[in-house]
Amino acid sequence: MKIASVKGYWSTNIGNSLFQISAEGIFNELGHEVISVPDVPGFMNVKKGNPENYFEIMDLVDADYYCIHGPFFRKEFDRIYLENIKKLKKRGVKIIGLGVGAMHYDETSVNYYNQWIKECDFDFIATRDELTFNFLKGKVDNLYNGIDLGFLIKYYKPQNKLLNNEKLVCFNFDQIPEPNFYEDQNGVIKVGDKKFSYKKSLSNEPRGNLKKIFPFIRPYFKKFDSDNVNGFKIIRTDHRFNPYSRKKIYSDKNTFAMDTPEGYLIAYANSELTLSNRVHANVATLSYGNTAMYFSDSKRATLLNRLDLGEIYNKPMTLDQDRLDEEKFNLLNFIKSTI
Repeated sequence: MKIASVKGYWSTNIGNSLFQISAEGIFNELGHEVISVPDVPGFMNVKKGNPENYFEIMDLVDADYYCIHGPFFRKEFDRIYLENIKKLKKRGVKIIGLGVGAMHYDETSVNYYNQWIKECDFDFIATRDELTFNFLKGKVDNLYNGIDLGFLIKYYKPQNKLLNNEKLVCFNFDQIPEPNFYEDQNGVIKVGDKKFSYKKSLSNEPRGNLKKIFPFIRPYFKKFDSDNVNGFKIIRTDHRFNPYSRKKIYSDKNTFAMDTPEGYLIAYANSELTLSNRVHANVATLSYGNTAMYFSDSKRATLLNRLDLGEIYNKPMTLDQDRLDEEKFNLLNFIKSTI
């Protein structure tokens, strides 16, 4: 089978690369022909949707299936995907979703999703969290309670160890100020032979328009200069390379940012500990068998709960790798039985 799998918007959120790379890896492992196609341009400004004059490459691509991934259930879906999906359906292309989630789960949002979901007529959907799976019950014929595909990145992008087997401590706080970490024998965070506690300057991410501009104004008020924790070198990853701002990205010591995922994966695969308010910094770290802690209250992070990681909000955790092997095996069997 020929499967067109969307790819794009890595520079605006490197987390997108994780589930897109894993989706292609899954299809290749199952012996299908994968055609990488660009995601639609509506994600650059979701409120306006797709520009009137953009060229849709899928109008010319010969494929049996069109696969979209991640949290595409959002209030702008009809302006981003719907018309393209309807055109594909008319010519016999089947629509599938892998690692699917939603941006919002409130009643108004779910009612909105229900308005167009039947028009899409998904051939199958594998979700990434229980919230999404529950609201899709009875609305999609072939529905699977799956996981976020980013958890599978270790299978499709294995990484080498660093020189002298060095381990990093990864800080990823590109949406909120980095918490203040201090040595405390009763702390829940352990790095080497020492324990640490923390204090956050903000309880959670800013909301609304402030959330968009806050990362760009924060460096004018606060910079972070520490370069190690108990002898472990710090790397500060920023998942949003675009729009580019040197002041926003590189004001703090030991910052890394790029529009492709390779450097991030090297860091997370060699992380002694990752502390982040970006869910996919945690996901990648956990995939490679390392320890992570999550600093956010976003409901999109229920994808962590799906793998019994609910305590990751309160303390660092690791992911049972045997459990991950089993989840991968079951997901691929579902896809194999459906395509």
